[in-house]
This record gives sequence, C-alpha cells and structure tokens, in this order.
Amino acid sequence: KDNKAYISVSGILNAIGPVEIMGFTMQTNLNGNNNGDMIIDVKSGLALNSDMKIIIGGTMTAMGQEIKMKIDGQNKINGKEL
Repeated sequence: KDNKAYISVSGILNAIGPVEIMGFTMQTNLNGNNNGDMIIDVKSGLALNSDMKIIIGGTMTAMGQEIKMKIDGQNKINGKEL
C-alpha cells in the first residue's frame, strides 16, 4: 500500500553447540522465537519501521557449571531516507 510493504515476522531461534566467548569455550542449548511487524519502503528496501520481540531460554555450560539463561528483548527501528 502506497509503495510500502507491511510484513508480519515470525521465527524460531536455536543456538545449540559450542561458542567461544572471551577465550572460553561454552556449550549452548538455547531456543526461542522472535515475532513482530515491519514496514519496508518498496522502492529503496529501507526498513521504515520495525518492532520485534525476542524471547530466548535454555542453558549454557562452561567449566563444569550449567548456567540457566532467559533473555527477553525488544528491537525497534524507525528509519528514514537521508
């Protein structure tokens, strides 16, 4: 509508396996989802507006210790062409 694409986003996130953080190797077992809406300018491909909610949970294991993780986040973008 009016050269703008209105998009609903729904995705599944998985982070399973080893990851190196500051020289330490950790095992991850994280799962979650992200959902939200975007408005994209059709001509330029520019994200004019985006509002996404991310929820991730699970465990990370390092040096024999299991660390429970819960991450809730919200990403917002308001863009304009310069």
